Amino acid sequence: MTKQRLVSPGRVRRTRAGIVGVVLAAQAALFGGAAAQEITVQVDPRIELFGVLFRLAGRSEYDMTRVPAWSQAVDERMRPYASHPAVRATQSLARQHRVGFFVPMNLAVHLGPVSDLAMRLPADRTTSLHATWTTFPDSTAGYLELVRAFARDVDFTAFMADHAELIDTTEARLRRLIASHVDAAWLAEFWGGSPGARFVIVPGLLNGRASYGVEFSALDGTREIYAITGVNDVDAAGLPRFLPAFARVAEKMRAQAYGTWQSMLYETLVRAAVVRYVAAHDGEADAAAELREQVESGFVWLPELDALLQRYERERARYPSMRAFMPEIVAFLRAQSRE
Repeated sequence: MTKQRLVSPGRVRRTRAGIVGVVLAAQAALFGGAAAQEITVQVDPRIELFGVLFRLAGRSEYDMTRVPAWSQAVDERMRPYASHPAVRATQSLARQHRVGFFVPMNLAVHLGPVSDLAMRLPADRTTSLHATWTTFPDSTAGYLELVRAFARDVDFTAFMADHAELIDTTEARLRRLIASHVDAAWLAEFWGGSPGARFVIVPGLLNGRASYGVEFSALDGTREIYAITGVNDVDAAGLPRFLPAFARVAEKMRAQAYGTWQSMLYETLVRAAVVRYVAAHDGEADAAAELREQVESGFVWLPELDALLQRYERERARYPSMRAFMPEIVAFLRAQSRE
């Protein structure tokens, strides 16, 4: 008889909660979520390109990779170009203007494929491009010319193709994990919001512990929501894996360096939403256990917020989306801050 390894219910719940937290964190960070019925998982060459540039420029959050094979490949191919004009320009952005964390990722998703890196929309016509890139559009355009030259000079497209096995394995493993642990239909119903939204989970091979939520909004109102999550672990062959360490990645979404009030709102809403997800999928007993863990982590106001979200679930005719309910949550948090 084959022996089966028993996994505790608590560990299953924590794994599920952590993985769902990745999705919820990006959706909460973008206020109102996305009613996407399908979740796409893919390594994004644009994300890796900007990760390489900011790694070469010395930004520590892009020098935390936990995938030694990828780190070695990047260094061998890219370090000879450490004095490239694009790297020097990136160093200026990073050192003089403190550009880093999610801001490079925000620019990346507003560009076309690495083969051309054309702006998908003019800077003055997009609502989702960060102010870093829209305040001085001519400077942004000049910077992108240097980035395009860097991508050509290092032959970044060929570099990605050379490591197809690692990339394909990363995508396949994360795709299986998301398929088995994330209920996209429940998330769409919970958030309400834009039925035309597309949700993409991007494993950031250079990100290590850091994860980010960014968005591209088209002129017709459709949205692409990106959860860019770090890769925390590898198997014996050096290929990325996501269990069980991946279950902790939701905790790392705070690395986005948002302002204090935003961090409090995003982090609180993510944790509370995870509790409701666990209740819907694992029962109220597991949800209560999840809630106790959050309180022990210092989120002592979460039981009251959980009760508020239960009201949201009961009154969906009045509150068709999380965006409609957000004033109630903001009022609750303001009241908490006065206590």
